[in-house]
Amino acid sequence: MRLKLAQKIPLLVVLATLVTGLVVAYADYDRAARELSTAAEERLEALLESRRLALEEYLDTLRRDLRSQLANPLLEEAYSSFLVGWDEVGERASEKLRHFYIDANPYSPQDRDRLDHPNDPSIFSLAHNRFHPRLRQFTQDFGYADLLLVDATGRVIYSVKKRGDFAVTVTDRPYAATGLRRVWEAVIAIHDRTRQPDLQVFVDFSAYDPWQGRSVAFLAAPLLDPAGALTGVLVLEIPTERINRIVQAATGLGSSGDVFIVGADHMMRSDSRVSGRTTLFARAVHTAPVEAALTGGSGIMVSEEMGPDGAPTQLLAAYAPLDFLGARWAVVATADLAEVHAPVTRMRERAILSGLAVTFVVAVLGLLVVRRLVVRPLTGATEALRRLSAGDRDVTLPPVRSSDEVGDIVRALGVFRDNLAERDRLAAAHASETRNREVRQRLAEAIEAISDGFALYDAEERLVIANSKFMQTYGPGADTLMPGTPYLDFLCHAADSGMFDEAVIDRDGFIARRLEQFRDPGTMVERRLTDGRWLRIADFRTQDGGTVCIRSDITEHKQSEERFRAIVEGAADAIVTMDGQGRIVEFNKAAERIFGRRRRDVVGTLIVETLVPAEMRKGHAEGIRRYLATGELRHREQRMEALGLRADGSTFPIELTVTQMPMMGARTCAAFIRDITDRKRVEEELAAYRGHLEELVESRTAAQRQAEERLVTAIKTFKGGFALYDADEKLVLCNDQVRDFMPEVGSLLKPGTPMEAITRAIAQGLGQNEAWIAERLDLYRRREAFQAERQLPDGRWIETMVDHTPDGSTLFVITDISAHKQAADALRAALERARELNQLQREFVSMTSHEFRTPLAIIDASTQRLMRRRATLGEQDFVNLGTEIRAAVARMVGLIDAILSASRLDSGEIRFAPQDCDLRHIVTEVCHRQQALTRNHVILCEVDALPDRLVADGTLLDQVVTNLLANAVKYSPKGGQVLVKGWQEGERALFSVSDQGVGIPPEDLPRLFQRFFRARTSTGIAGTGIGLNFVKRLVEMHGGAIAVQSVEGAGTTFTVELPLRPPARVPAAVAEEVDAEPA
Repeated sequence: MRLKLAQKIPLLVVLATLVTGLVVAYADYDRAARELSTAAEERLEALLESRRLALEEYLDTLRRDLRSQLANPLLEEAYSSFLVGWDEVGERASEKLRHFYIDANPYSPQDRDRLDHPNDPSIFSLAHNRFHPRLRQFTQDFGYADLLLVDATGRVIYSVKKRGDFAVTVTDRPYAATGLRRVWEAVIAIHDRTRQPDLQVFVDFSAYDPWQGRSVAFLAAPLLDPAGALTGVLVLEIPTERINRIVQAATGLGSSGDVFIVGADHMMRSDSRVSGRTTLFARAVHTAPVEAALTGGSGIMVSEEMGPDGAPTQLLAAYAPLDFLGARWAVVATADLAEVHAPVTRMRERAILSGLAVTFVVAVLGLLVVRRLVVRPLTGATEALRRLSAGDRDVTLPPVRSSDEVGDIVRALGVFRDNLAERDRLAAAHASETRNREVRQRLAEAIEAISDGFALYDAEERLVIANSKFMQTYGPGADTLMPGTPYLDFLCHAADSGMFDEAVIDRDGFIARRLEQFRDPGTMVERRLTDGRWLRIADFRTQDGGTVCIRSDITEHKQSEERFRAIVEGAADAIVTMDGQGRIVEFNKAAERIFGRRRRDVVGTLIVETLVPAEMRKGHAEGIRRYLATGELRHREQRMEALGLRADGSTFPIELTVTQMPMMGARTCAAFIRDITDRKRVEEELAAYRGHLEELVESRTAAQRQAEERLVTAIKTFKGGFALYDADEKLVLCNDQVRDFMPEVGSLLKPGTPMEAITRAIAQGLGQNEAWIAERLDLYRRREAFQAERQLPDGRWIETMVDHTPDGSTLFVITDISAHKQAADALRAALERARELNQLQREFVSMTSHEFRTPLAIIDASTQRLMRRRATLGEQDFVNLGTEIRAAVARMVGLIDAILSASRLDSGEIRFAPQDCDLRHIVTEVCHRQQALTRNHVILCEVDALPDRLVADGTLLDQVVTNLLANAVKYSPKGGQVLVKGWQEGERALFSVSDQGVGIPPEDLPRLFQRFFRARTSTGIAGTGIGLNFVKRLVEMHGGAIAVQSVEGAGTTFTVELPLRPPARVPAAVAEEVDAEPA
């Protein structure tokens, strides 16, 4: 078939345009596909980098937290206090402390850290009460699983959480195979090898039994003393939750994207976002990206892995290593390759359809379509991509007019631009978070210091922050007080927990009312909890629409009100109180009974119009007005009689006492009212009989008066005390000698006073209780004669004889037996002194015979050797034997001097001569002198804190220090350290001498300063038992005191306390210097 040119040209145009369009479309598709793949890879790499940077910042935060704790003096003081407290608990310290803080802990295992003090008196618990709240707050604020203090021997002497690893030894089972032992051993080994001052050691995550097998990592550093020696290890337990939150953030991951961490053992260190179940230490990963990252490589590659359904899946994986203190992790970000290439696939399909469509419109729109729909958008996209690569994040993308491949390219480019912006935003957010963290920490500490419960909710009624007092107020259920929790959830928890009485009765109503008060806060509300506590609830709105909640415990205030109400309602007399307007505010039950009115009817009414008869109201109203205006109350706290007005209009006599009750600045008063109607009637009846009785009594008492006068005269002349009670136990008469013997009851010794009242007064003077009073009254009422002795406050002794007359009267005769008592006491004291002197003599003879026998035996043996070997004895042997003899003689001289010094002190030959002296110099000189005499001991002298001057006898103080230091060296036969410390407390100077020697048994401490007494641990060590008694008496000459503390087998500490100036009356001055041999 032959075609005409007119037909060929259109056909060629169509064919050329079709070919050109297909070629151009394919070229553009290929380039865009490569650019989209590159953009997807860059987005995945940016995502990986942002997560890696976040992990590095978190790990750096851990190191900063560890350094800040090491530099915190509070931690150093806490560790030292816990060490001292542990040693003070003594044997089985681990078992005892685990009992107090774990077995007997009143809180649940998850809340054991809430126990501050187990109410035991040990130094450890006192230190725990002081430091534990601060260390617990640190772990809570910074998200640590626990904080441990481990000493150099491996003992865990403190932990915040009090899990199973508290008070154990990390080298014992089951902790010997845990990361805790590894980190402790690593710190000690590295420190011993390198002496690195800022050493930090990290042990990677592994299962840890005290946390129910959960994965925990350990970060630790050495605790050093001022000399740089290692004394312990500070260990922080790091949970996995923070790492999971960082790597599982969904931003930029798409539907199949995931970021995870793999350790050197190929086990996952985080949970997978897409797995649907935990993968932490439950999944091993051996893919090529993981292997490359663990060998230090980083980049992006295609990896094939098995999907959740078991089928192989191709993933695009970006990987990089993360190194932290010797541990290497592989951080891997993955995305399904199909999801990554989905835009490219869709673009290819649409390119084919577009190519076919060109054949239908090529004649008219071929060139235009290629130019407008392909070339121009791709050129704009390319330019935008170039500007993005140059760092311009504000580039404007070409408008998307279609959903074809070009549109996909532009949209993919938009996603790439947004990912780059997101990476920049994350970096900026990280810097902002670092700055804001310090501000939040300071704010949290300020809120925590508030004494009342404090909570802040935002405008959406979500919790922002709450202090521990607020949480403690509402007890268990802390999950409803986590930041972000709605206030309604907290209300539901409070209602369901049964804390509020009204919530138990009407749960929904309680929630509705409290929610309304919360949203429209007004006056403060008081609520009673089911456990008896009272809360004052106060809510306030903030300017941004949030709400501040204050909870104050007013239980004591409410209990005080209830006690006052019970007292008022239980009073036998009427109690009526009046406010500042003269209105009745209190009207108890007795008032209701007396006035015949109900409380609800009279409260709020004017007291003058309600309770005062009409004819007396004017005067009462004037008095009330004067009191309210000036505060003047004429008959305040005085009993007076008046008339009261009953509800039926009748009047009746009352006895009235008015007292002021200032309350909150207002003038109020209270009236105590008693109905005296019956008393008035009896008084009128008595008045009628009074005249007749007076005549009758006068006639009968005339005869009695003469007989009584004779009896009283006889009783007054009696040298002892005499008292007579009638059958009703009322005092009839007594003479002045009774008042002399018992001045404490002098005001009661008048006729008619009950025997019980006088007995109680005597008991009060003697400090006796009700049981003593009951016992005495029972003796008096038995109708049997008896006698008892008692010492008076002035030192006299009296004997009381009690007898009864036939008419039931009770007769007391009191005799002064002081002279008899003094003679008996003197006899007993002389007998006891004779026994003591006899015992001292036996002890002295035993001591001297034993102590002198040893040096005499040495002298005898050495002399015999000289005599036997005089012809063959070399010069050096001769010198050695002579030295032994001289040493034995010196020891005997020392024993004799010690005995003579004690004797001269007893006889008063040693005089006390106080003058200005330098105690610091005296102690230092004695330390240097003693150090020169011993090679096996190190004497440390820390006396810079002693005062420059004090008034004392320097010679006697030199003897005191010399005796104590010599004892410390002598009773430390294995050598060791002797510590001498000095300091000042107010107007007193103190110094102590501590050794690491044999110690003293507790049962020997009370007798340690007795002359000739020696502790059982001194067996085999030479001594007289005189030195410590001598030291004690010299210290007491200065008006001072000496004390001792000792642990058998661990050492002894003597502490001397001296006034800066001696007392006004002291023994005479010292006449001569005496050296006493140490005890």
